[in-house]
Amino acid sequence: MILELSPLKSDALRQRLPEFVPEVRLRDKFSLSALQKAPLSPKAVIVNFCELMQIGRIRSHIALLRRVLGGVRPLIFSAVGRDHLLDELDMRQYHKAAVELGADWVISPDDYVYQADSGYSFYQNAHFSRALGRALALTRLGRDKYRVVGLAIGSSFYQLREFVRALAEQGIDTFAYPCGDLLKRARNPKSELIQISEFVHYLQGLRYRCLLLGINSPRLVRQLKPDMWASGAWSFDASRGVYYSSDGTPVRGRELRCGHKECAATDLSSVERMTLHNLIARARLSWNEGGP
Repeated sequence: MILELSPLKSDALRQRLPEFVPEVRLRDKFSLSALQKAPLSPKAVIVNFCELMQIGRIRSHIALLRRVLGGVRPLIFSAVGRDHLLDELDMRQYHKAAVELGADWVISPDDYVYQADSGYSFYQNAHFSRALGRALALTRLGRDKYRVVGLAIGSSFYQLREFVRALAEQGIDTFAYPCGDLLKRARNPKSELIQISEFVHYLQGLRYRCLLLGINSPRLVRQLKPDMWASGAWSFDASRGVYYSSDGTPVRGRELRCGHKECAATDLSSVERMTLHNLIARARLSWNEGGP
């Protein structure tokens, strides 16, 4: 059974999420400027609370982000980071920061519970319980303030299903899965991809929406077919001199040439132009339209 979500202000806007959701890296000075200049509709963005924890002075940076991201909607808040940051994360502080930022969607915090993290079942179960408890706490704290996206946690497909079931009982119908680090450090990437694919099919079979985090390959996106996908690589790649061709292939060492009128602005530096181009290219690359 699909539970109905309680109505919020600007409900239609809050429910409308694009296929590609850019993750903004706060310490990359070109990320925010590219987001402001890019002709995205809707102009969604993911801001990572763990990055704010690393930078410090959270309240002052939240105030700055409110000014910079004033026209961005929907605004999504996440908490994906290193293990020590996840241990230090305080749910009330996370909730308060989300409200101060004016987030439309808040993703429940990550945790280190996956197969690659430890072989001990009691260790995995403890972190699974913490992740689930934090997610349920977020649904209570955020009621009538923002919508919650459940970041699916589990060391097995059984735990992933249990996580989804528990949050669905609270009215959650959108779930995220952190792909980036899992695929990078997987001993068997093929096996990891099979589990991600099974999870996407599982969610869609229940008519829930699926957001894959930290995935940047158009080939994998077309293979996995999530409802939405998110990445900050467009900005990182630009800083390394990498831009995307029309089919999404990363290209290095050639002069950027594209048909985006925004990229033709004469006041852009080469890195700014490449960052803006990569963001536009990613947002316009739709696997639903059949692509290469």
